[in-house]
Amino acid sequence: MRVGTRYEGLVKFKKQFLLNNYLDPLSCPFLDKEIAASWLRSRNAGVDPYCKAVVQNLPSLEYIRQRDKKRFLIDVARPLLDSFSELIIKAGFTLLLNDASGFVLAQKGQPTVVPKIDEDTGYKIKCDESMAGTMAYNLCIQLKKPVQLSGAEHYCVTFHNLIASSAPVFDDSGNMLAVLTLSQPLPSYGVREEDKASSLSLVISMATIIENKLKLKNNCTRLKTAINGLKTTLSLIDKSAIIINNNGEIVLYNKNAKQLLEINDTGFENYNILDFIDKESRFHDLLKRWEKIDITDNIFKNKDTYNIKIRPITNYINEKAGMSILTFEHTNKANTLKGEKLGSSAFYKFENIIGESKPIKSAVAQGQRFALSTENLLLTGDTGTGKELFAHAIHNMNRPKGPFISVNCAAMPKELIESELFGYEKGSFTGAGSNGRVGKIEMADNGTLYLDEIGDMPLELQAVLLRVLQDKQVMRVGGNTYKKVDFRLITSTNKDLSRAIQENRFRPDLFFRISVLSIRLPSLKERREDISLLAKFFIGKYSEKKCILPPELSWETVKILDHYDWPGNIRQLENAMIYAVDLTRDNIIEPDNLPELLHHAGNDVPVKITGPNDKEFNIKKQEAELIKNAMLQTDNHVLLAADLLGMHRSTLYRKLREIGYTGAKQ
Repeated sequence: MRVGTRYEGLVKFKKQFLLNNYLDPLSCPFLDKEIAASWLRSRNAGVDPYCKAVVQNLPSLEYIRQRDKKRFLIDVARPLLDSFSELIIKAGFTLLLNDASGFVLAQKGQPTVVPKIDEDTGYKIKCDESMAGTMAYNLCIQLKKPVQLSGAEHYCVTFHNLIASSAPVFDDSGNMLAVLTLSQPLPSYGVREEDKASSLSLVISMATIIENKLKLKNNCTRLKTAINGLKTTLSLIDKSAIIINNNGEIVLYNKNAKQLLEINDTGFENYNILDFIDKESRFHDLLKRWEKIDITDNIFKNKDTYNIKIRPITNYINEKAGMSILTFEHTNKANTLKGEKLGSSAFYKFENIIGESKPIKSAVAQGQRFALSTENLLLTGDTGTGKELFAHAIHNMNRPKGPFISVNCAAMPKELIESELFGYEKGSFTGAGSNGRVGKIEMADNGTLYLDEIGDMPLELQAVLLRVLQDKQVMRVGGNTYKKVDFRLITSTNKDLSRAIQENRFRPDLFFRISVLSIRLPSLKERREDISLLAKFFIGKYSEKKCILPPELSWETVKILDHYDWPGNIRQLENAMIYAVDLTRDNIIEPDNLPELLHHAGNDVPVKITGPNDKEFNIKKQEAELIKNAMLQTDNHVLLAADLLGMHRSTLYRKLREIGYTGAKQ
């Protein structure tokens, strides 16, 4: 077929179509079916095929507003359009960039059916098929693919002298942002397929380039947003946090990390994390594994110990680790935080110790002197005399910034105390946690380890503790390496350790190790002048908690308090005052408001507890009677009775077994 034969056939059919309203364009062999269907829709919509007005003038303000809304698209496309501008002008072509609503965003070349736009005047193409008929632009929007129309393929005669090629521009989500249209004059010799193919290929290529540039810009924006988000996240982490790539190069960091690595400049460019790590550290090999790892090690050249977490950041495309985030926390800080979380912080200081009597002032003076030492300290005294309060005060004077780790050796089951004190490695025994556990001794590093009720520590563990105190290093259960620890040891007991040594329940070498320094705390009956002072303090403390005025103590009540022997000491006194405040009605604590145990102490002389034939009971019998009375008062509830007596629940359980008491309730 000679050049133009197909197009000439189309032109003849178009003339007949314009004259015959009933001619079906789908019957034309020279017309693409999608174009023919568009002709039918245009004719049915009443579009005038001879209409010349295909643009709508926009007011200056609306044009500026619309242009600013699409500024991101214009800025991306403009460099590309400028690069083709000279070629388009020389060829007599027109290049338009329109959004999906018909708004002209950019224009290059000679204006044809669309007037030239400037900074103050813009146009909007009547893109609806029902208004402008079949056009490459609106058909491209409908079909969402490149479209080319040659001369008579357009519905309106106005475009019969043009070849128009349109290609869509999509965003990352597949939404159509714009249409790029290249218009060229129809050659006098007709239409050649190679001419059409070259212009369509050009406009498709330009649209693809714009899409890729948009994606690149969006990715850069997302990357910047992600980086800023990471920076913000890292800044909120109170540990030293660093992000590295697969080569160990530092990508991001926070302020704490910069201080840790002692970098003085403004960035970490050209720094590698391995430059800061001790060459002998196993950290070099761990980094290469790119796995989730938690370790505690001396990895830096200053030999300080850090808790380190390695967390690979997986690339969602190939599911491989592309980067890793590392966090470093000095073990001192970690142990302090763990101690606080466990409720083991030291709250009290020497100024919190109440008392004007000579015995308590002497004990405080001793404590203040011994607090300046680093030697092991043993606190002795009856239950409830304030041994833990003294331990707090000594710690806050000696190592206030370090952790205070408290362990009650009597309250802890025998089978658990070893793992609690020394920690364990993962899988070291049935039921061991998957990540292992740090022991209380390790947690006390650079702080204070307080072992309450040391006399109840199992004999087999005493030898292990003795070795820790001698070598200042600890090994976890199931472990094979030792870790150096530096802590101040304070122990306490209400038992006679000398007798325990004679009965082979306590090691003499451990006793001498823990009692380099010792303080005996006076019982409350040894400091009777402090009883009223302490009672008023506890009344005020509890009244403040209840938001009431503190009641006064009657003379008769003071007399009872002063004459009672207080076997539970200060703890029992505090519990008695709480009991009394709750029963007081007239803002005066009378004897009837006191617990039943205290009612026998209202004589002018200290009360004696006597047995048959007026012979004085021994201490064991006296204690047994007190326990039985407390259980009767509390309807056999152990927890309530323990509070009343001022002793630990586990201690009361043991004493109940010793005296053969049955019927105790939880």
